[in-house]
Amino acid sequence: MPLLIQENYLQCQPHLSTINKQKRTLSDIEHLNLISKAADSICLGDVCSQMIFSKNESWSLLPYQ
Repeated sequence: MPLLIQENYLQCQPHLSTINKQKRTLSDIEHLNLISKAADSICLGDVCSQMIFSKNESWSLLPYQ
């Protein structure tokens, strides 16, 4: 995971699209849930990356990185 993403994903301001193409601002709870999912994904990607490039070289994990 590039350090640029790891440092800056918390500053992202997501919006949800609606049918009439207006952006709906997320509630604080929805925003925290999305931040939590992003942190989990970054963590999983880092673990996969470490396993791929370790001594065991688990290249089968490459699609999940």
